[in-house]
Amino acid sequence: MKKFLAAIAFSLLFSSTAFAQSFPAVEVDVGYSSPNKGLLGVRYSPLENWSFGVILGSFFGDFHDYGLSYSYHLNGRRSGFYIFQSHHMLISDVGNVWEIVTGGGFEYVMGNGFLAYGEFGIPLYVGGYKLWRYYRNGVPYNKYDGDKVMLSFRSGIGIGYRFEL
Repeated sequence: MKKFLAAIAFSLLFSSTAFAQSFPAVEVDVGYSSPNKGLLGVRYSPLENWSFGVILGSFFGDFHDYGLSYSYHLNGRRSGFYIFQSHHMLISDVGNVWEIVTGGGFEYVMGNGFLAYGEFGIPLYVGGYKLWRYYRNGVPYNKYDGDKVMLSFRSGIGIGYRFEL
C-alpha cells in the first residue's frame, strides 16, 4: 500500500497534466552570496508559483556551503517578487553549523527564460546546541568585536535561465 501511495504522490508531483495551466520547469542559476539560489543552484518548479532547489553556496573560503531551498513566486514564473526559505549546512574545520534563512527577492524574466534576481534574507545559525546570529570565517558568533549582534542579513544577486519542460 505504501508503494502505491508513493507512486500516486510521485505522479501527481511530477505530472504537468495533474495541474491545470501548469508546466514544470528547471532553472539553473549563478549568483553571488545568494541565500536562496546560491553560488550555483538548480531549481525545479512543479507548479506555477512554487520552486524547490539544491544549492552550492560556497566552496572557496574557510567553509563549504550546501543547501536546499523552496520559494513561492507571487506572480508565478513571470517577473516579480518571491519569498523563500533556505536551509544550508555550513561545513568548516571548526565545526558544522546549520543555517536557516528566511527572506524575499525580486526576479526579472527576459525573453523566453533568461532571468536576473536580487534577494535579501535574515539568517539564523544552529550549532553546538546553541542559536547564533552571525557567521564569519567558519565560526558562529553572537558578539562581534565586543558588540552584541542583534540581527544579521544575507543578500545576493545573480542570473539564470529557466527551461520549460
